[in-house]
Amino acid sequence: MNLQINRFLFFLFCLFQIGIAGCSQTGLWNPLYQTDTSAVTVDGDSDGDGDSDGDGDGDSDGDSDGDSDGDSDGDSDGDSDGDSDADSDSHYYCNIIATDMDRMKPRILILQDRSSTMSRGRRWETVRESISQVVLTLEDDVDFGLDLFPSPTTDGEGRCTLSDTVFNDVHGNNADPIVEDLYGIATGSGTPLLATLMNYAENDDYAPRFQNSPNGGTLIVVSDGGDSCGTNGSFPRDGLSLEDLSNTTVSLLERYDIETVAIGFPADGNSLEPLDVIAQNGGSDFKSMLPAAAGEELTDILLGVVETVLQRCEYEVYFDEDAFDGSPNFEIVLEDKIIAENNKNCDSAEGWAWVSEKHAAIRLCRKTCDEQNRTNNAKMVSALVCDDFVHPTVE
Repeated sequence: MNLQINRFLFFLFCLFQIGIAGCSQTGLWNPLYQTDTSAVTVDGDSDGDGDSDGDGDGDSDGDSDGDSDGDSDGDSDGDSDGDSDADSDSHYYCNIIATDMDRMKPRILILQDRSSTMSRGRRWETVRESISQVVLTLEDDVDFGLDLFPSPTTDGEGRCTLSDTVFNDVHGNNADPIVEDLYGIATGSGTPLLATLMNYAENDDYAPRFQNSPNGGTLIVVSDGGDSCGTNGSFPRDGLSLEDLSNTTVSLLERYDIETVAIGFPADGNSLEPLDVIAQNGGSDFKSMLPAAAGEELTDILLGVVETVLQRCEYEVYFDEDAFDGSPNFEIVLEDKIIAENNKNCDSAEGWAWVSEKHAAIRLCRKTCDEQNRTNNAKMVSALVCDDFVHPTVE
């Protein structure tokens, strides 16, 4: 969308907010922001103000403010700041800053259990086939990543080995490397489920692209349940605390805006309760573990999770923090309508809400998002508009 269309949208914005009269006073009356009024005459002289000094303000002091103190600020104290204290404060001038908003690709990382029990039957073959099909099908729409536990990069060093970094962080066009990784790696030994999740929750550099996404991320844990390593990543485990697992999952959500989904393979003697705890505290739409009883169901389950995430309407905010100086209003315009902020009831209502306190992305609320999906992603524009908008003077 070009600049002129942006300006036209904000002409409509002005009409919705304060009407044509108010827009005329702020300089927004013209959708192209034309500010050169030198050719306009209303009083019979050449500058349109009714006097003969050529400044356009109606007095005879040669400045442009309409008072008689010889400065250009509109007061009578002789300084140039627009207040009445006779000093020269700096004054904040704010113009409308507008930018198109592009729908963001979600970032989804699959955290796959490769413990020895995953080698039973066709589980590992099913994992390879299902994940490969999903990432190859949807890589144009999603930035995928893959992590494995125990870590394949430290095989031979112990049954519960961990890595210092994620195996394959989220990226666009990442399907082929993920497939190659899956088919080049065999199952390992122990199951450091909690210790691996703690890597994500406590180490800022573990998966930097995934952890620092403007719109958060979705972590899909695929496992056969039992943790054999506990909090210290050693075998035999020091005791798995479901409370620790719950707290770690909540920390992921609060610290990095990462929601967690759990998919479980039933295994001989292994409890799937840890996966239920993850799902219950993960903050996703899936509040309980998703069972892949026969293995062959894994593809459909993964596709269902990814397609649910894809239905969200999330948009990156491109303004730098400095652009928010001066307490401007942040506005969202969808086609020709201003969309109201709604941080209280966004799950079921209209409007938009910030994805997180980072103010790096917004999410359309459910009803507004449903309409956006039906209209095939109509163009959106975001803008900063100061309360005391002052149109820049054309020299």
